[in-house]
Amino acid sequence: MDFCQLQQWNALFEPKSFLKTYQETLSELVSRLPENLLNKHLPYLSRCRWLAAQRSLILESSPSKDWADWELPRPLTRDQEWLLALSYKSRGALMAINGEYQKAASTFDDAISILDNGIFGTLPLLMAGSVCLMAKISLSVHEPVLSTKYSDLGKNLFEKLKSDGFCKNHPKISPNSWLLAFSEDKFMNTPQKYFVH
Repeated sequence: MDFCQLQQWNALFEPKSFLKTYQETLSELVSRLPENLLNKHLPYLSRCRWLAAQRSLILESSPSKDWADWELPRPLTRDQEWLLALSYKSRGALMAINGEYQKAASTFDDAISILDNGIFGTLPLLMAGSVCLMAKISLSVHEPVLSTKYSDLGKNLFEKLKSDGFCKNHPKISPNSWLLAFSEDKFMNTPQKYFVH
């Protein structure tokens, strides 16, 4: 897992470099692990690839050209499904920038349905709210009705987290800071948020 955590850092802060070296990184992971462990780690590395594409889009407005051919993570266990959900979020943003607005909305919905099922506790609600913010911003120009739907849903999720006292002692990732992002119509600028953003 440490290897994949390092790759997540690379995807987060050096997305273009990560995408250029993804195949080499994948080969390195394959060479390091036996098959039974490899299959547990592959969903994490796949998620990192989608995160890097999303970060590249946000930072430079230049998504990777071949993302439509990428595989999504294949979670082995239920507790890995968040990796698929956050990859759907990234894929939805890339679809929206590509003009595929209805497909993007459907993909955002898939992400939210995985995260907002009440099974995994509070943190997935934060992730689901982050999907709503991404959907709101990604669809705001060409699909304002859909954008408003995601804005309302996201605000409701963060209001619930706020009333539950989630992260009240951590102002940079508190529900209040996320709610502010909905009103400002912009992506998060705090690195901690990108782990769920």
